[in-house]
Amino acid sequence: MARILNDRYHLTDVRFVTTFDSNVASCVELAQKFKENGVEFMWNNVGRKSQKELIDLYRSSDLGFFPSLLETFSATLLEYMCFGLPTVISDMTFNTEVMGDAALKYPPFDAEQAAYQIVEIYKNKTLQQELRIKGFAQLKQYSDFDKYYNDTLAFLTKVVNQNINV
Repeated sequence: MARILNDRYHLTDVRFVTTFDSNVASCVELAQKFKENGVEFMWNNVGRKSQKELIDLYRSSDLGFFPSLLETFSATLLEYMCFGLPTVISDMTFNTEVMGDAALKYPPFDAEQAAYQIVEIYKNKTLQQELRIKGFAQLKQYSDFDKYYNDTLAFLTKVVNQNINV
């Protein structure tokens, strides 16, 4: 996808910033993929950061990109909304339930569409603002931790009880 942004859309100033442990095998593989595609300059793995350093990273970011294919719940999406970052997510239920309509979506594994959605955000200031506003509104459903916890617990209890009665 980075190569598509570079080659097709000429977005050479895009940087994917990650906070991976650089010794983890998947991080080494990712570095190799960026290099093989000739876009290693578009990726900056800054390693583990403190909460304050993460705040600074979010404040200096233009958008959030969340290509995850398997999550249960990610605070990263809430952080993106909290910092007003227009966001692009893989169209997976766990992402869309958290983000609602506060993000642009793309089919999983579709690098072309992921790149297209990133470009849409970069070139459209109105869309950026709309996604920020939607993100702030979406965050309200998570503003009461006790309610969120109790709703989650009630849901899980219901699921467990259904499985026991089967």
